[in-house]
Amino acid sequence: MSMRPQGLVGCLALMLSAEAAVGQIGPVVIEGPRPFGYFLGDVIALDIDAPAASGYELQRASLPKLGPVAYWLDLVRLDVDEASAGSVKHWRLHLEYQNFYAALDARTLVIPGFALDFTSAGNRIEAKIPAWSFGVSPLREMRPSAQEPDDLLRPDIAPQPIALHRYERAAGGFGAASAGLLLIVAFDRAWWPFRRRATRPFAAASRQVRADLQDADLQDADLQVANLQVDGGEETYRQALLVLHRSIDLTAGRRVLADDLPGFLAAHPAYRLVEAEFSHFFSASRRAFFGDDASGAIRDLPPTLLIAFCRRLANLERTAK
Repeated sequence: MSMRPQGLVGCLALMLSAEAAVGQIGPVVIEGPRPFGYFLGDVIALDIDAPAASGYELQRASLPKLGPVAYWLDLVRLDVDEASAGSVKHWRLHLEYQNFYAALDARTLVIPGFALDFTSAGNRIEAKIPAWSFGVSPLREMRPSAQEPDDLLRPDIAPQPIALHRYERAAGGFGAASAGLLLIVAFDRAWWPFRRRATRPFAAASRQVRADLQDADLQDADLQVANLQVDGGEETYRQALLVLHRSIDLTAGRRVLADDLPGFLAAHPAYRLVEAEFSHFFSASRRAFFGDDASGAIRDLPPTLLIAFCRRLANLERTAK
């Protein structure tokens, strides 16, 4: 029985194309460490070089997947590098396997092989990566001698104490330096406790005026005048007026006379509530100093009213901005 010419031609074409495809993949080379002396938990690194003709690309989906390969073997790392040399492109795989086989005796285990797919213009080539074997050894003998049982499982080494003195000194030094730098920053930014408390001239004047005039704190203006004249207190009253004048000057930042009162109240609107009392104060002050009539000033602005005026100014000062 003879084969048809068309079938013979088809078979020859298929064989030639397969032979040409095989020629596109060079010999696969596996570079590995020593093939013996491995224990439970050891990591084995393999480098695989798979050369392919230029134009063929590795299909990443054909790479082995990270994770369990067998119940005793895991693929824990996979990296792929590319390098060209003339018309050949080298695909280099870096694989790391971890052994979890608890051997009871010395034996040989095999890392299974896999296949890599290369494609080019619709053509597909498969490169076979062979298996790689290695030897494992037990951590202890199967039937240990009973003569020295302490050698089977020795106790853990006791932890060695670490001297921390130099680290403590270094930490203390850094802490002191940090505190010093913080103080410098606080001083520069005027943080607490370097922040100056806002001055309150009216509060200080209220305390001083009350202390100076407490002996003259009478209800009747005539009795106050008589008491101040007998005790030589007219000078004390003038001094109290000066104390309040200076507090007004400190608040304004300049000397304030009676004619400057509108400008002062415009710059410090919180004190507009006592505008009439300011006018009363400046009138009594003018009479006491320029009219040389301290008694009349005391009748116009008795010490009790002066103390109350100072107290009200101090209260307004606390809420003024």
